[in-house]
Amino acid sequence: MKALMLSVFFAAGTMFVANAQRLTVEEVPEVVVKIFTDSNQTAQDVKWIKEGDNFRVKYEVGDQDVEAVYSATGARLSSIKEIKQEMLPDTILADIAKQFPDYKIDDIDEVTVGTVVTYRIELDGTPDAKAWYDSTGKFLRKVYEK
Repeated sequence: MKALMLSVFFAAGTMFVANAQRLTVEEVPEVVVKIFTDSNQTAQDVKWIKEGDNFRVKYEVGDQDVEAVYSATGARLSSIKEIKQEMLPDTILADIAKQFPDYKIDDIDEVTVGTVVTYRIELDGTPDAKAWYDSTGKFLRKVYEK
């Protein structure tokens, strides 16, 4: 189920990008802006994009890149944030060392859809790969790049 939700999130994100429209903060519903700013007071470099009926916001918190999707009523639907390797559960690091012994971790995203958290890890190697894990450290899938 978690893998399905993750797939739907990425498919929806890809679909909406084609119909995306950049917005100024004044063009975003006031309720969405208020909920976002109340919970992200340290956000910098904030950019809004309209995707269908929803609003994607891209921003930075410190040295982290973050994206979140809000409904028009202000409900946070999903988010993706870049995290550091030391923030991954130890079970994931151990599994990566086992499954990908000749690979180096390049980029890690924590993906939240509703309340479900998954991790997408980009791995440098031959060929490059991506691996997905759930929040308990359970391996979900891997994809090798061509």
